[in-house]
Amino acid sequence: MAKKKKKDVNDGEFTHNPFAALAGLSLPDADPDVLDAMSAEAAAEIKLSPLALRKEKKGRRGKTVTCITGARDWPEEERTVFMKKIKNVLGTGASFDGEDIVVQGEHIERLKKLFEKENLSFT
Repeated sequence: MAKKKKKDVNDGEFTHNPFAALAGLSLPDADPDVLDAMSAEAAAEIKLSPLALRKEKKGRRGKTVTCITGARDWPEEERTVFMKKIKNVLGTGASFDGEDIVVQGEHIERLKKLFEKENLSFT
């Protein structure tokens, strides 16, 4: 026997909207100069720290990996997008190991070229 569909009691309408009182108000538009200044301040705050590359083999059962450190100050979304880009460009696996990004294999030279292309500072 098939289950009966539940009827939507509200017909898709919300019963309580806390922003309903704002619907009738005429709010002023934001000043474009203020918005530009705010976006410049936000861009200055998100200044990305320089990255460091190192090759590791110890504790990895003889496998060589390339560790990228210095991305701990980056926003989480930025780190995830950056790691996906590395995986796609290099065609290898990568993961987070604490605050570091660990890339499978020895890819220091290829990563340096990628960082230069992305205008990222590294050591």
